[in-house]
Amino acid sequence: MAKKPFTKNNNAPTISTDIIGAPLYSSEAEKAVLGSMISHPQEVNYKVMEVGIKRSDFFVPAHQEIFEAILTLDAKSQPIDIPILHQYFEDRKLADIIGSPGILAELVAGVATHLNTESYVRIVKGKSVLRQLQSACQSIAQDIADRPDEVESVLDLAESYVFAVNSEADTKAAVTIRDEIKRTLLQIERYRKM
Repeated sequence: MAKKPFTKNNNAPTISTDIIGAPLYSSEAEKAVLGSMISHPQEVNYKVMEVGIKRSDFFVPAHQEIFEAILTLDAKSQPIDIPILHQYFEDRKLADIIGSPGILAELVAGVATHLNTESYVRIVKGKSVLRQLQSACQSIAQDIADRPDEVESVLDLAESYVFAVNSEADTKAAVTIRDEIKRTLLQIERYRKM
């Protein structure tokens, strides 16, 4: 849907939805999270999921694919490293699209320390929430332009948009007891083998 400016009246200044700006994201924080998940999966992945981060929190499409691949491999208790991830992408004909194996090596090489992963995750999640707010603002501006005489309706919609973003920001990853027990047992088994 094209962005269109709207005016209150002919003498009022035009307010454009372009004022919202480009989508906010931190490519470096996204890379740091993924690099940590690849280089230290046993120590990091559970902490990442605990925060409730998900695929759509990543802005860069290649980062979304890599995150999804890590989750898929982890759910199947498969090891996570560059060759296995690269093969995962090769099998799905995604390697060339996302730039694997180069991007994977770049992610791992770029990790200064996995000890700051929680901070990186908060940055990624925060930028995701801000993008959702940007989208809500665009929707609100469009509703105002489309329904200038329906104040109550537009106000209700605006409230629902912001409420949805707030609800999303407050949620943690929903983990069932069965999933939690399974993950814990797998971690115990991994540590026993060390």
